[in-house]
Amino acid sequence: MAAMVSVPDELFSEVGHAWVLCEPGNTASDTELLAFCRDQLANYKVPKLIFIRDELPMLPIGKLDRQALRKQSLQQA
Repeated sequence: MAAMVSVPDELFSEVGHAWVLCEPGNTASDTELLAFCRDQLANYKVPKLIFIRDELPMLPIGKLDRQALRKQSLQQA
């Protein structure tokens, strides 16, 4: 599972941060994922940062809590 959120940026106004959920037993580094994105996506679509987590915040209805992800991105950026 993965999600993108937009966060403010001084240079580009807004940039994307990606949140990736790795399944148990699978490993991927943020540098590997960024390299893959650069090969497959247009430059403006490549996330500025990728966060790899074991779990992502969910709403009670089972959807991703994008507001929580955005708050976490702002704290870690």
